[in-house]
Amino acid sequence: MTDQQVLRYLALVDRLLWINLHSGTDWRPEYGPELEAVRAELAVLRPLVEMERRMRSEKKAAVSGR
Repeated sequence: MTDQQVLRYLALVDRLLWINLHSGTDWRPEYGPELEAVRAELAVLRPLVEMERRMRSEKKAAVSGR
């Protein structure tokens, strides 16, 4: 993952959490489409996150001799 992709992923997760935390009495109709857009973009970035985790895990295992 590039630095920009990591930053974008974290910003999207932050926004998703903020909306979910304020989804009770502070709910606004525009949050619905925004949530859909955030989830769609996260779905695109998620495989990159998993690939990065896998690569780091394999690298860690190789260094530790597993």
